Amino acid sequence: MNSFGSYPAEVAADFIEQWEGFKEKAYKCPAGILTIGFGHTGDDVKPDQVITYKEAYDLLCKDIKERVMQIAPFINVPVTEGQFIALVSLVFNVGAGSVKGSRLLKKLNAGDIEGAAAEFTDGGNTAQGTSLARIDAPPQGRGEAFPRRVGKNEYFGISEKLKSKSRSEGHPDGFLC
Repeated sequence: MNSFGSYPAEVAADFIEQWEGFKEKAYKCPAGILTIGFGHTGDDVKPDQVITYKEAYDLLCKDIKERVMQIAPFINVPVTEGQFIALVSLVFNVGAGSVKGSRLLKKLNAGDIEGAAAEFTDGGNTAQGTSLARIDAPPQGRGEAFPRRVGKNEYFGISEKLKSKSRSEGHPDGFLC
């Protein structure tokens, strides 16, 4: 286990890349926000913009690093790599403001790992009006990614998917954050 901010962005990039999917052309997400690549939003996204897979991956890594910096000061306990991935994925989708005051983070910081893991799927868990369960997580998504124990099966439920694209073996396309 390490401090939340000590993990490299590419650890979470593989998970987010897998579940967000790549869109080379800018589109409006269901919330009406202009989006491109692997869920990148911002003033730099323009209508009809087209980017390459590599450009999208670079934006994803940059976005992850920004999200980690936003939330790291609010995580006061060491986390496993799997917990880091689950938390970054959540913050990537709902924003740091929605996670900062959440019951999930309160439970994590109090050492209640079981309770924190359960908050990923609790529809009543809100912070600043955003439900943390409103994310369209895959069946083996964030809640299952959040490990309840440390050990060989650190990823709890998505280990094989994550290990198959491990950064230690390199990205299939050779990308690094």
